[in-house]
Amino acid sequence: MRDAIVVPNAGSSSLKFSVFTPRDGSFELIARGQTEGVNTTPRLGASDSPGKRLGRRASATRLLA
Repeated sequence: MRDAIVVPNAGSSSLKFSVFTPRDGSFELIARGQTEGVNTTPRLGASDSPGKRLGRRASATRLLA
């Protein structure tokens, strides 16, 4: 298993995240994504560092806080 650092950024209706791994004394971005529509119909998307889509998912149900 590789070490990783997850950096979250929470807004009022979205949650963005980036995932970094240590490499040669620095950090390399390996993935990023976001969840949108947290207060309505949530959608999750993620991509790797070159921008290739890793996945996208929408929920038919509303999440309740």
